[in-house]
Amino acid sequence: DVTGDPRWATKFTAGQLGFYAQDKWNAANNLQITYGLRMEIPLFFDTPSENAPFNQYAAEKGWNVKNNYRIKSTPLWSPRLGFRWDINNDRKYILRGGIGIFTGRIPFVWISNNYANTGIQMSTYNVYSPKGLDLLLDPNGQTPNEQKLKASGNQTLNVYDRNFKLAQTFKVNLGFDFHVLGIDWTAEGIYSKTLNDILYKNLAYDMTGNTYGQTYGYNWDNRPMFTRVTSGSAFSNIYALYNTSKGYTVNLSLKAEKHFNFGLDLMASYTWTHSESVNNGTSSVAQSNWNYNYTYRNSNDPELGNSAFNVPHRLQASAYYHVNYGAQKQWRTTVGLIWQAKSGSPYSIYYYGDVNGDGSNGNDLFFIPTDEQIDQMKFEEKSYVSNAYTNAVFGDNHGKVLTQDMQRQLMKYWIASDSYLSKHRNQYYKRFADNLAFEQHFDFHLAQKYSFKVCGQTNSIELSLDIINLGNLLNKDWGHTYGDGFGIYYSPVTYKGNGVYQFDAGYANRNYSDYYSRWRGQIGLKYTF
Repeated sequence: DVTGDPRWATKFTAGQLGFYAQDKWNAANNLQITYGLRMEIPLFFDTPSENAPFNQYAAEKGWNVKNNYRIKSTPLWSPRLGFRWDINNDRKYILRGGIGIFTGRIPFVWISNNYANTGIQMSTYNVYSPKGLDLLLDPNGQTPNEQKLKASGNQTLNVYDRNFKLAQTFKVNLGFDFHVLGIDWTAEGIYSKTLNDILYKNLAYDMTGNTYGQTYGYNWDNRPMFTRVTSGSAFSNIYALYNTSKGYTVNLSLKAEKHFNFGLDLMASYTWTHSESVNNGTSSVAQSNWNYNYTYRNSNDPELGNSAFNVPHRLQASAYYHVNYGAQKQWRTTVGLIWQAKSGSPYSIYYYGDVNGDGSNGNDLFFIPTDEQIDQMKFEEKSYVSNAYTNAVFGDNHGKVLTQDMQRQLMKYWIASDSYLSKHRNQYYKRFADNLAFEQHFDFHLAQKYSFKVCGQTNSIELSLDIINLGNLLNKDWGHTYGDGFGIYYSPVTYKGNGVYQFDAGYANRNYSDYYSRWRGQIGLKYTF
């Protein structure tokens, strides 16, 4: 009725202009200084459909947002300055570095959410265990259920701050290239500070002023409680996009390379990284970016925590052997072996359920209790589940039900046997506080290259074979990985509401990824002219 088209789709068009000017100044024979200025202009050509009742409601609430606001095409300036100093003017010791601001192209899908979820063209209902609904198989014939669901609020809206800006980062780097003991070395440090990053809030929920401990008697858990402030209105969830300047990354690396005249090239490197952020922006949907941003504090103003991409240690080494042969050395065979080792993926542990009452079932970080605190926790009985933990604790001595005492005993065993949890009792498990097991794998590279002349110019054609995770090809128990370096999450404890939990250790195991642990092969063909 609103759009006149049952297959209505959002109209959203955007672009970005970039301008860059750079100059290089040879301040001395061995010192070069580079300076530049980049300007980015985001362009948005459409305006979201106005939701007048919401805009009036938001004004009454003092939120200072409108759903039909369009981001201004304000220029974003990014100055840069760099230098390269050949200390002895013999390329043996080179100090280099730079400082500047960098503007990223924001995923426009985050902005398009505001055009799709205006609360006008589409109604959204969020209910759990609904009663009295009819089973209607026609997706266009759901009107009879609409009135039954309307009480929960039927409009989900996306809005953004009037002054929202594209992501910007301030970076400083310093590198030193030097030749010692016949080896080429590179040492480098990079520091990145967030200037503008994304921050999501759900304006439909606000803090009550009470804590979870005050509400349910668990005085060790002081996370704030929330309540829905849009009850009685048509607005169920209001996801607002803001900026934050919290967040940084530190990266230190050392690399060594050695090239031999007989065709052998060796390389080894080590990188240490520490990265913290407020929201990792891992989803294309505003609701998911807010719903699953783990916190133990204010979910509308999350604390700074480890990034989902925080992999502290990474080592690499490679050996390539090249053989040139033929009458004019036109044939070249290359064989290479690459070794990579790194800290496992960062992971979070959270409750499955809405502990703090903010409407999300997947953002409340786990509090690691002591044995004394576990004895005070309330559990709801559930059916017995056979897994590695229950088998270790109860063996064959169990019935069909996991009682409260059995769940307490099981939780004590789980925490005591976990290398991280056992050392951080009476603390919150902070966002991506730990990493999974250290892992490593080998890759294999084989290439055959043929070079020839075309109109006096050297051309070449190369056929290559790469085997990723060679060890897994040789033995299915080798080369296991727990993920792809992206944040992983576990929710072994279920929150049933009103201060009551369930725990059967079903999701407590941290198993390797069967998919990412498989070896893979690829064949390539490259023509160079």
